[in-house]
Amino acid sequence: MVNNTVFIESLAGCIEKVVKGRWGEGAVISLGDFIGRFSFDKFLAIYLENSFTGMAGKAEIAKLIKDDDPILAVVRERGRAFLDVISSPDELLAAARPEELEGALGDLARLKLRDLEVVANILLKYAVAWGSYALKEDRWEEMGYFGPRGKRLDPPGVVKNNNIAMTTQGCPPGMLGSDWNKFFNPAYEAQMEKKNQLLRDNIKDIEDYPDDLEADIIVIGTGPGGGAAAYALSMEAKGKKIVVFERGNLYTSDDFNQLERDMVPALYRTPGFRPTDEFGVVVLQGSLIGGSAVLNHGICYEVPPKVTLDWKEKDGTDEPDIASQLKAGGYYKKVQEMIHYRELKPFALNKNAQVLLRGVKEMNSIGEDKEELHGVFEYHSRNTRAKIEPDGEAGENYHELTCTGCGCCPLGCRYDRKQSPLITFVPAAIQNGLDGVGGNEVLIFKNAEVSQVLHENGHENGEVTGVRIGNKEIKAKTVVVSTGALNSARLLMNSGIGNTQLGKNIALHPSPLVYALFEEDIYADWGVPMAASYIENQFPEKDETFPDGFGYILETIYSHPATAALTMPLDTMKERMKDYNKMSSVAIILHDKPVGVIKNPKSPFTCVSYKVDEEDKQKLRHGIKTAARIYLKAGAKEVFTSHEKELVFRNEADLDKADLCDFEPGDILLASAHPQGGCMMGSKGKSVVDYNGHSHDVKNLYVCDASLYPTSLGVNPQLTTMAMGMKIGEYIAKK
Repeated sequence: MVNNTVFIESLAGCIEKVVKGRWGEGAVISLGDFIGRFSFDKFLAIYLENSFTGMAGKAEIAKLIKDDDPILAVVRERGRAFLDVISSPDELLAAARPEELEGALGDLARLKLRDLEVVANILLKYAVAWGSYALKEDRWEEMGYFGPRGKRLDPPGVVKNNNIAMTTQGCPPGMLGSDWNKFFNPAYEAQMEKKNQLLRDNIKDIEDYPDDLEADIIVIGTGPGGGAAAYALSMEAKGKKIVVFERGNLYTSDDFNQLERDMVPALYRTPGFRPTDEFGVVVLQGSLIGGSAVLNHGICYEVPPKVTLDWKEKDGTDEPDIASQLKAGGYYKKVQEMIHYRELKPFALNKNAQVLLRGVKEMNSIGEDKEELHGVFEYHSRNTRAKIEPDGEAGENYHELTCTGCGCCPLGCRYDRKQSPLITFVPAAIQNGLDGVGGNEVLIFKNAEVSQVLHENGHENGEVTGVRIGNKEIKAKTVVVSTGALNSARLLMNSGIGNTQLGKNIALHPSPLVYALFEEDIYADWGVPMAASYIENQFPEKDETFPDGFGYILETIYSHPATAALTMPLDTMKERMKDYNKMSSVAIILHDKPVGVIKNPKSPFTCVSYKVDEEDKQKLRHGIKTAARIYLKAGAKEVFTSHEKELVFRNEADLDKADLCDFEPGDILLASAHPQGGCMMGSKGKSVVDYNGHSHDVKNLYVCDASLYPTSLGVNPQLTTMAMGMKIGEYIAKK
């Protein structure tokens, strides 16, 4: 009991110390405000008020979660996530020895007491960012943030001149989503509404699962891998009962209201905050029909052959490398036909991408006495679609673009332009089932979190028998696990599969942000997001700069206010956010080392241990310098990073500061939108599954998502994961 009290009181003390140490009289937020209003469902307030001195327990905190305060309602799920880690399971109250406490607290308990200040800072930063910028619309006007795109119809000239935002010209007031589609594109709107109704009519809640229903094939997950696999099975299998389970709920475009405060808790796993065990990287993963692809920026890269040839060489296999297999099998082509990805044209660049291009051009035109860039500026391919003309080409007028330019991709596409599994693979699989294609039946269930894959006869000769959801045991002859990197490995580990490679070789693409402040208005959250990147020697031959042969990508990304505030240094957040519309930013994407490991699969919150590799740190520093150099050439007043101790560059002489920065927990909170690995594919004895996703340990068990990759791809993985889903789905169907 003493150890429990020491741990909890130490956390409370650290939070109190951080609050008092950062703000004095009349500051942004007082200790009293933090306790009473901005805490996560008030459970942190309990710590601060020393209510845990008598170990009142989880029940007292849970009671407060039911409070009707509307602010609490917005962040309720986030509060529950923290609650589950810090005060659950109930054994915490009965733990008598440190080792028992560690087991009860999961990964968080491995933090030393002196590290709790890092946790306190992060919790506090979340409270301030969300309380100040997601919940308080009165601050938006000061920032120049327009909120939902149909609410404010007079955006500045810089947006109009980009010719990309749908509310700028000729659009009647107040239009959002389907109303806008109906005005400009009634045929497309009718097509999308038909698909959305198909989803609503045919995706059932797990509570409605018939007790006597047995499946031939179960697919767990509807994201890029699972959605594509379910579609391929519905096309190619013969006479099968295909049942698909999704942990999350169903949301269609009518539900995507473009507000962070509503969408992040609803659409993201845990929700929107899944840190590594030392709180150094926060992993963003969707939890809804269609998976994370519903929430990404639509970027489509094929896997670089250099990456897959490296896998082949290390594995020692005689099989063709995966890039060659996907090409030869036509899987990229099949995906392209479904999701309509195509390269953007120069006119689609928003101001965020334009200033990066401006800086690259300036750098490449400098004299011989200066260091010039070694990389290239590249327009992205994106899976968006809109009005289609008779000849198959999308019109180039602003209201006919394949993307409306609302800039709200991470909050769901309200205009049904992003061709995610939500409006491609999933409805197509349902329709195939209704049409009886191949004699198959397709059933999809939401709110269905699978806790175990069931199998018999041990490991080596085991055979899958079904899955467990709550107290239901659902039989199946084949199971396809596609719950995403981290989740798939964790599920298999919790299912008693003893492969020694499970939960290893995890990469995260840990991304710091580099911001540039300009005198001019940028309005970087408007327009086609992530339209282009600068690629610095991403896949060269080995050289002195990048000994492993991999460089990095600077992706043009910009966030909405609460998310952006989280990436600002806490000490300067308030002042920086006043310049929200005058800033541009890029995220650095690495082919990072797969050093992540799942140490405690029972912990749903912080399930992966990951620390940025030293060589990767050097690349991140190089990337910061390159971004700063480009932005300064583009005319930025200053450039700064998302480090907690603000790192600012105002001229070329400042660039050496980047050599001193670090990427440890507490230095910076890195973001990961592309977790990969954990169920590595390869040869038997060296991996978890083979190159068709088939388990080496359990017959008729497959994995089909980004957990398959032995290393990170170094590029956005959704396209390759969809192609792998098609490949594995067809393989299973034809067995």
